[in-house]
Amino acid sequence: MIKPKPVKIQDYQKIIDMLQSISDFIPRGEDINDIWNSYLSQDNLNGFSFFLDNELVGYGSIFYEIKIRGGKAGHLEDVVVNQNARGNGIGQFIIDFLINEGKKNNCYKVSLNSKENNIGFYEKCGFIQDGITFQRKL
Repeated sequence: MIKPKPVKIQDYQKIIDMLQSISDFIPRGEDINDIWNSYLSQDNLNGFSFFLDNELVGYGSIFYEIKIRGGKAGHLEDVVVNQNARGNGIGQFIIDFLINEGKKNNCYKVSLNSKENNIGFYEKCGFIQDGITFQRKL
């Protein structure tokens, strides 16, 4: 059974290692405690580690944004499953869990950005493509 838990600093390096498998972003060489404290200081963030048989198998977070018209939107970020645990429904579990967090926090929608190779997965999770995302790396 998959168990979600609020993210803890002792899981930090394993989470970073998992994220490196899906992103080319390289964390700065700062002190881990400084990065961790900055991460936790965000009031609009809930990050979760996901465990199977006491082994960390995934991570995901949801950020909350209050829109100018008063609605609250949730944005899923850094959803990742350990490469050795993929194909077992863990990703779907993480997505469902984060969507339920959005519901509990009165979000009117939950969105995410995806690489093209993951579109089918997110469509299976009930997401629809809605527009095009642009980014400018700084």
